[in-house]
Amino acid sequence: MGSSAPILIMSSERSGSNLLRTLLSNHTDLAGPMAAQFLNLFPDRLDVFEPLDEEEGAIALVEAMLAVANHQTFRWGLAIDAAQLVRDHGVRDFLGAFDALYRAWQAMDGARRYVCKENRLFDHAPALMERFPGTQVLYLVRDPRDYVLSWQKAPILNNTPHEAAVAWQREQQACLQIEARYPTAVKRLAYEQLVQDPAGCMTDVLEFLGESPQAACFEVQGEKNEGQAWSSFWKNLTQPVLSENFHKFRGAFPARTLEMIETVCLPSMRALGYRPETSHRWRPGPWFAARERRLAARNDARLRREHASTVRVIQERDAMLHGMIQARYKPELGQGRG
Repeated sequence: MGSSAPILIMSSERSGSNLLRTLLSNHTDLAGPMAAQFLNLFPDRLDVFEPLDEEEGAIALVEAMLAVANHQTFRWGLAIDAAQLVRDHGVRDFLGAFDALYRAWQAMDGARRYVCKENRLFDHAPALMERFPGTQVLYLVRDPRDYVLSWQKAPILNNTPHEAAVAWQREQQACLQIEARYPTAVKRLAYEQLVQDPAGCMTDVLEFLGESPQAACFEVQGEKNEGQAWSSFWKNLTQPVLSENFHKFRGAFPARTLEMIETVCLPSMRALGYRPETSHRWRPGPWFAARERRLAARNDARLRREHASTVRVIQERDAMLHGMIQARYKPELGQGRG
């Protein structure tokens, strides 16, 4: 009997984590649902569910998390009772609720382990690894120049090239620290390696995880992912692995922008083996930030128009969660008026 410990995919966004997740989820023993972004959406809102060590608060939190997971954005399709889940798993805090819901999806999928690729996992991986012994982490890296280029095409959360480069550099430093702290539990792999040699890369990954190699993990099973590819974010999940989807930054940026990216990202580029192609001696001019923000706002408005359906669904999800949070606040507000 193999491990039942969680598998975490730790990366910056726009780095291929959904590709890695879907390849892993093709394994008969691994369940990899769309990331419900519990780690992004709930930690700053937990106060309204306190005390979580009492059943009422724990049930309310699981109900809210379940509503998000089942929303059209993520489409988990979990038909479970929140109160029963809380009792069965002894949920008394946020991480317990997080694990219980992923375990519920794992059970529905008939798997032994779950794969989680939520955003900003580098902020939460140490707590998850301490809480759930045996947790393994796949640290997925991508060339920062292609990463920045990918962000310029994202339908929401649009970053300027400089903001994206700063985020990549900061996030790689966080990931590298976790890798150094847990050397036997973290495996680093490159997006470029994954798309060029999915069979070899996935065989290596599965060996690290202690799982048997399965040919299904070497290619995207498009029909399995059709329900996930509704959004512009995940349109490639029904397509074969894009074996040449790297070094797209060449010719895509003005020379000055490329130099900026390499200057900002140089420390982590060196640590991760990415070679700069400029002198990486960029310095911002006096109106740099204002010009970047103006151009980004224009680009963001265009992308939101082009991807209006994706934006609308995400806005509806956020409005639903906001309503649930406000409903939790109401009793306190009523007492305050007294």
